[in-house]
Amino acid sequence: MVRDGEVDVGLVAYPQYRPGMKFEIFEEDELVVVCHPKHPLAARKTLMLSDLNGQRFIAFDPDIPTRKVIDRRLRRHRVELQYTVEFDNVEMVKRAVEINSGLSLVPRNTVQSEVKSGTLIAIPLAGERFARPLGAIFKPGRARSLVHKALLAALRNGELPSSQARAA
Repeated sequence: MVRDGEVDVGLVAYPQYRPGMKFEIFEEDELVVVCHPKHPLAARKTLMLSDLNGQRFIAFDPDIPTRKVIDRRLRRHRVELQYTVEFDNVEMVKRAVEINSGLSLVPRNTVQSEVKSGTLIAIPLAGERFARPLGAIFKPGRARSLVHKALLAALRNGELPSSQARAA
């Protein structure tokens, strides 16, 4: 839509260079393990990726960039999972975890309200940092509206909560 001029700016995970487009990374979104409060791993303070080996897992659809990165990282650590279901959005992943269908890896900022309400447990990964870049994509040289400029400035300066940026 940005390329076709239908919108001024797009917000994406794992922005990539495309001819005639420009992007700016504004945040790194940490991925965490989420599980039901009664899951056997729920009491852990941190987990290693190897702790997920053999677990029932709720995944993003295979063509989603976050899933591709998760799969590469799991392969590198030789972690094998029992995939129970795949979804194209984080809201469905969270709902499946809430009914104890398995655990998942999701961006920390997307589960803040569920963790606060106690319906999900978020457990950080120990060892190496696991985060996804979030960026804004736009056409260079195109006149930017005041709203576009203000949005990019707010994202750059961390003035928008991540949940608001994702909804924008």
